[in-house]
Amino acid sequence: MGKAFRGNVRVLILTEFFWSIPMAWYGFYFPIFAKNLGIDAFTFGLVLASGSLVHLLLGPIGGVLADRLGRKLTVQAVDSVVWTLPLLVFAFSRNVGHLILGVMLNNICLLYT
Repeated sequence: MGKAFRGNVRVLILTEFFWSIPMAWYGFYFPIFAKNLGIDAFTFGLVLASGSLVHLLLGPIGGVLADRLGRKLTVQAVDSVVWTLPLLVFAFSRNVGHLILGVMLNNICLLYT
């Protein structure tokens, strides 16, 4: 298969399951969580669409910010600190507004990873 993987590539390959499995759980359990809050399918679609809209509108700003601060600093800051915000919002959400806020924050974080 050629040369063995070294450095960052090796670390990413060896640690992928630490983040890929929880992200799969998030994708599976988020609709169930929303349904348990009493959200119907149409409203859930609007919640997801709000996140996509934020992602679309703030994408250029994320690119400029990464260019000015540096890609590594931006990714490290978002992955280690900022990513906890949407998860905390989801943990304490009790209505549609909280879910929309969490999805918007989640998609803002996705701009920088």
